[in-house]
Amino acid sequence: MNKIRIFFIEHKILTCIVAIIILGGVYLETYGNIFGIIYTQEYTDKQWAKAEEKSTATLTKTISSTELSKAYVENNIVKADEHYKNRSVEIIGKVDIVGQELSQSYIILSSEKGIPNVQLFFKKESEINKLGKLNTGDTVTAQGVVAGKLKSKNVAVNDCILK
Repeated sequence: MNKIRIFFIEHKILTCIVAIIILGGVYLETYGNIFGIIYTQEYTDKQWAKAEEKSTATLTKTISSTELSKAYVENNIVKADEHYKNRSVEIIGKVDIVGQELSQSYIILSSEKGIPNVQLFFKKESEINKLGKLNTGDTVTAQGVVAGKLKSKNVAVNDCILK
């Protein structure tokens, strides 16, 4: 035990790095990821095919990003999932963030203070190319399949196509 203590005292930088890594892991496990990306929901080819099939399904509703967010706060997640999850919707909202993490391109639509944002995910190259032309504050309309609420608290909509 004494040898281990001496090792860490002599190697203070290494000790700090190990402590930071451990604390970071605990933070991510407790609060989810900090970038709002679906780390835990990696799609297999079969899941992508299933999602694509759903996105070509009949459009069920046109809704604002704020309405969709409020449904997940006010109506509780289970009720909102029953109504929206795995259904194709057309969403209208203002662009807050356009981003890409781990080869996932997305737009975060702004919502009222205190409610989650709607995060639109794009996988088709032709749609991803359109994202570079968007600016914060632009109003967009997109069609996609609601995936539900993420760990990051955003409401996810997959396989989006800009209108």
